[in-house]
Amino acid sequence: MVDMRSTEVRGVIVLHLTGRLTVGGGIRRLQEQVGDLLGAGFKKILVDVADVTHMDSWGVGELLMARETVLIAGGEMKLLNLDTRERDIPHAMVLSAVFEKFEDEPSAILSYSSPKPPEPQALAPVERSGEFRWVDGWPRLFGQGG
Repeated sequence: MVDMRSTEVRGVIVLHLTGRLTVGGGIRRLQEQVGDLLGAGFKKILVDVADVTHMDSWGVGELLMARETVLIAGGEMKLLNLDTRERDIPHAMVLSAVFEKFEDEPSAILSYSSPKPPEPQALAPVERSGEFRWVDGWPRLFGQGG
């Protein structure tokens, strides 16, 4: 069973998870908690996994779904202390590839206020085919009535 406790630090909700984030371990509670936080107007969520004793693929999936929910709502969700748990979490590589992760809380909190780099699509190169060019992330036809 996973237990959750949240604290607020400089406008960031730190969600401390304790226990097993596994199928049958109350993992749906994470999605509910994230939904409640978003409903209350909190869009900066940092999930601390330091005290997670075990996480299976269902737990990883729940974290990924929670992150997607936060992104759709215009927020950010990051992980704290994943590297210290990598040996205990079989699918930590998946989480590492998707989440921005931190080893200390102060750095993680500060990361929410730092400017973000532009989205990759905003930097899409102009295609040199002579007909199509990328404009605002979409291909547009030029030179042939477009």
